[in-house]
This record gives sequence, C-alpha cells and structure tokens, in this order.
Amino acid sequence: MAVGCTSITRIVMLSNPSGGIVKEAYLSKASSEVWKNGYGASNACEDLSARFSLDDVRQVKAAAPNGEFYIAVFSGSTNTKNYKIKKKYQEKMGL
Repeated sequence: MAVGCTSITRIVMLSNPSGGIVKEAYLSKASSEVWKNGYGASNACEDLSARFSLDDVRQVKAAAPNGEFYIAVFSGSTNTKNYKIKKKYQEKMGL
C-alpha cells in the first residue's frame, strides 16, 4: 500500500505515447481533500477536473493509431501515467 497520494496537476490528450498530437485542456479545476483515520494518520490530496473541446478530441483521435488515444496525467512536471482510451470506452462516451 502506497503512503499518501500523488496530486495531479495537469492532464493532456496524446495521439500516441511518444506525443504526436498533444492537446491541453481548455479548463482545469483543482480541488483538495484532507482525511484522517481513527489511528491519527492523516493526509491531504488534490485532484484535477479537466475539460477538452470536442474538436481537440476529434483531432487527437484522428491522429491516433487505430483511433485509440491517450490521456497523460502529470504531478508537477513529471508524467506519472498514460491511460489508453480504447474504442469500447469511446463508444460509451459517444465518440
């Protein structure tokens, strides 16, 4: 179990893992949460909600191999993880 949490500071869309076409969110909103358990341990975490324009999503998807693009998550300036947005999930979102 990891201690604490990693605060997300930036989210971008990528057409492929190495970059390709990169689109920034047009709106980002941070929020924070502080928790404490019964044993006295506590921590503070931040999260980030991001919105992308539909035109940006379409451009990234069109340039992505097989139409499956990525969301890159950053903590500070470090890319912590890339998430592949598969076609089956895109269909659920109406893309």
